[in-house]
Amino acid sequence: GNAELMVSIVRLGSRLADLEPLTAMLSKEIARFSEGLSNFVGWAIAQLPPDPDAMRTLRLLQDVSPASIDLLRDMLGSAAPIAQTVGALLSVGLVERTESGLYRLSPLLARRLDRHLIDPALLEWHASALRRFILMPLNIRDGDHGYVRIEATMNAALRFGPEAVPEGIREFVSAAHWFQAGVRLYAARYLSLIHI
Repeated sequence: GNAELMVSIVRLGSRLADLEPLTAMLSKEIARFSEGLSNFVGWAIAQLPPDPDAMRTLRLLQDVSPASIDLLRDMLGSAAPIAQTVGALLSVGLVERTESGLYRLSPLLARRLDRHLIDPALLEWHASALRRFILMPLNIRDGDHGYVRIEATMNAALRFGPEAVPEGIREFVSAAHWFQAGVRLYAARYLSLIHI
């Protein structure tokens, strides 16, 4: 949840002698909060430069998160410097940087981004980028976030089924990974790709 929403709920509840009307008030407060988030995401998207890598990075982070800057560069397959793109996403608040230097979508905004990331050309690029990434060798260097690379490869591969998971990481795939992959495919409306 969000601290602002929680504070609003506590303030509402503290002013009431009877908590019965709280449900209706909560519904209004949650709707207001939800509308504010949607408006913020729309504003943030409008602030981004007309760079396709920004939307591509957001789409990739929907499936593979957290990610290092090197991982994003490899997944994008772009010759352009990724730091400027990630910087733009950070500056508008769509992406967060963890203490360990990894990037992820803001959890509060991730679902709100879905409607901005469904352009057919973007989705086609996304599927091909994931397939290309799966085939890349796992080059894990000292000081690198090796576990992040393994998880990213797993998450990318699970989208395409068990046969797409590279031999070297099959032993790391758990039922939880399959469940998460199913949830991501369901949320993205790729129902035909969910593997049971």
